Order: sequence, then structure tokens, then C-alpha cells
Amino acid sequence: MYITSISINNFRLLKNSTIELNNEKKQDLSLLIGKNNSGKTSFIVLFDKFFNPESSNWSYNDFSRSIRKQILKLSEVEDSTPISIQMKLEINYSKQDNLENISDFILDLNPEENVVKLLFERSIDIPKLKKDLTSISTPKNKKRFIIKNLGDYLIKKYYAYYNDDDLLPKNSGNLVEKTIADIKKVINFQVIHAKRNVSSSESSGNNKTALSELASKYFNNENSFSKENFDGINDTILEMDEKLNKQYNTHFKDYFKNVKEFIDDGEGELNIISNLESKEILSNSSKVVYGNPNSYLPENQNGLGHLNILFLLLQIEIKRKLFEQEKKDINLLFIEEPEAHTHPQMQYIFAKRVKDILNKIPNSQTFITSHSSHIVSQCDFEDIRYFKVDNENVLIKNFHKELQKKYHSEPKHFKFIKQYLTLYTSELFFAEKIIFIEGLSEKLLLPYFIQEYDKRRESEDNYICKLPLKPNCLKVE
Repeated sequence: MYITSISINNFRLLKNSTIELNNEKKQDLSLLIGKNNSGKTSFIVLFDKFFNPESSNWSYNDFSRSIRKQILKLSEVEDSTPISIQMKLEINYSKQDNLENISDFILDLNPEENVVKLLFERSIDIPKLKKDLTSISTPKNKKRFIIKNLGDYLIKKYYAYYNDDDLLPKNSGNLVEKTIADIKKVINFQVIHAKRNVSSSESSGNNKTALSELASKYFNNENSFSKENFDGINDTILEMDEKLNKQYNTHFKDYFKNVKEFIDDGEGELNIISNLESKEILSNSSKVVYGNPNSYLPENQNGLGHLNILFLLLQIEIKRKLFEQEKKDINLLFIEEPEAHTHPQMQYIFAKRVKDILNKIPNSQTFITSHSSHIVSQCDFEDIRYFKVDNENVLIKNFHKELQKKYHSEPKHFKFIKQYLTLYTSELFFAEKIIFIEGLSEKLLLPYFIQEYDKRRESEDNYICKLPLKPNCLKVE
């Protein structure tokens, strides 16, 4: 069981965007790349908002700019078409899957059909909004009211549907309403954000650094869920309790004797006993260090890149344990910008090995956003999805599929292009403009051509040239 397609409508830059995954088999890893402000973070944020509705705030600014004018005119239009932010998931399943949880979403009993479609929606309650707008006098204030308060007029809905025609307003009766709790029985969603709070020079208020705090959290969760794995630690703690009880009795002997004289006519009994807990010991009396016992580095003396990778790997391990414990049919993990603070060699290593780590997560599909050409160079070409802003919308390109179709009659050429785009020239995915140079002669001539071109245009105001010849020519260092 796995997700094959994700479509988003009317959310920020993602006006009408679809990411197509492998339809024949589960795509374990998807690498989401593109320029800054191309919708990658919004893609993650939308999942977070829909899967965690209690802690999510929605606003006017969450709607795509292209439909905000339509929203602001709601008070002026008598019959308004529905306006909503939508996310659609398509899930493939097979006879080998356990269909207990997903069976509630299967709307066709045709044995040849093996697709479930889910709709997540935040729609504007237009009648309620229009009613409240009638008490506002001026059109300008009505628009201000909408911008400021639209989040209070959004209705959350979750549906199962059979085909795309069911999404038309006239066929809305075909939608089968569900709850997020129903969907969470099938899908477990977790995210590791780019802001991971690692620091090589600061610690939190309780004098514990981020990695130590996360290690404590991991230990405490494991102790709660898997008590049988902590028998050895707990036995040691019980032995420490017994030894400390003897020490306490000796130390407080005179105090206990005095207490008896005042309580219950000399019959009173007071004791101080040890009550150590493993989670308290790790949280308050343990720390993460790096190196051997004779020469170790405190956590905050490691470089940021080193800390970031250690922190990220521990977060992945925590998510893996969570997935294993909750045993859902689909485990979705989003990792945002793993390259933060790390040097190129570390990025290479991460990209090479992360798939082996993620494969340990059962039923998983992972999405990684990145701006690193080093990570791209080590990933499979078919896993790459490129986010491109086009006319106030984001197109999510599957270059592997498009080029495979274009070169279907020339498989050798297609194989070369795959290797060239990832292993050798992955920087192409992040370039603003590209100049192709065929050989050494062209490489020598190109700077000369650029200089001659600059000379012809140097007299133009604010013309940017490489070698300024006059004051009005802006220099590029």
C-alpha cells in the first residue's frame, strides 16, 4: 500500500500542483528540489496543517494570490462558487495488503480497482461570512474584515471519493465524509523541520544542549513503550535505591529519633527512601559526549555540521520507533533541508547512506527537500521532483518520466542523460542561466567574447559588466 499521487489546489504558490510518484511500485524516497520560494516548504506545511488541525492556524494569506481578489469580492457577488484549499491523495493497494483500515475508503467493489482517493479540504463558509459582512458599512472595511478574520470562516472536511467528477460542485453529494481520525488509522505523518535548534555555543535554560535533550526524550519514550528492554537498567536502579536507603537511615538517625518524641506519643514512624527513576537520571544527570572516555568532547564543542547530522539521525530514529509502535499502513516522513550547516563531504555521505536508514522504517515513504547539489548527485534520478514557479503556480516536474518518453527510441542516450544530470552536473538544477562550452578553444574564447560585448554596451546607464571601463558601468566582482 503506497501513495502514488499528491495534488494541491489554492494553497499559497501551489495553485494547481501535482506530484506524481511511481505508479508501479512504492517510491520509497522523493527528493524535492528547486529555487527558494518555489513551494517546497509550503508542500510540507500543508500536510502539517491537515494532519494536525487542532494546532494549525489558517488565514487569508494561505490562499493563492490569484484567487484572493475573488475572496475579497464575496460581499459583492450574489451567487458565489465554492472556494477552498484542497489536497488530494491517491493510494494504491493490493490483495497482499491488510485492508482492515483502508476498507472504509474503498468505494468500488470491482476487484480490478485498487485505488483509494482522499480529499482534504478547508472551504470558506460563504453564507456565514456574507451574513456577518452585512453589518459592516464600507466596502474597504469589508475587505479588511475578510483579510483579518477569514480563518474563522473556514470549514474543515475530509472525504473519500471515486473519481474526479465527484469533485465538481454539482456532484458533491457523491463525496463520502470521513474524519482525520479515520485517515490517521491508515497514514502516520511525521516531519523533521529544517530548524533543528542545534548550537555549538549555547544551551537551553536547564543547561542541557539540544542533542542531550533529544536523547532524554528518546530514552523516556522508549522506557514508556518498551519496558521489557530496560530490565537491566531498572534492576540497577533498584539496587541503588536499597543502598541509598541504608545511607539515609544512618544519616537521619538522630532526626528520626527526635521526630518520635513529638508524633503519636512516641509511636510515630518517619523514613526517607530513595525513589530513583531512569528517566530522571538520564534527563538530569547524563549528557551526550563524543569520543573515548579518556578524551571526549562535550556536545557544544562539536561543529554545527557535526551536531546537525547527529541531531538529524537521532530524530529519524525517534520517528522510526514511533512508526513501529503505531503500526500504520503508510508511514509518511518529511525531512526538510538535511544539508544545513554541513560541508559537501558530509552531504555526500548523508545522501549515500540515508536510504539504508530509511529502509528500516516499515511501510515508509519519505520526502526530502534540499538545495544541495551534492545530495542530488548521489540520489537516483527517478526520485527527483523539481519545483518550478510558472505564472503564479508551481509545476512539479518529473524529469525522469519526461525524458524517458522523449528518448524512448534511444535508450542509450537516455541512460547517458540520467548519469550526466545527477552524477556530473547536478548544479544544473539550481542554476539561473546556463552557458554550454564545447571544448578548450571555446573556453578560452568565451571571456574574450564577453569583454567585447561589454565594450559595446559600456556607455549604457547601469549596464552590468565584468570589466568596467567607464564610471557608469557597474562592476561585478
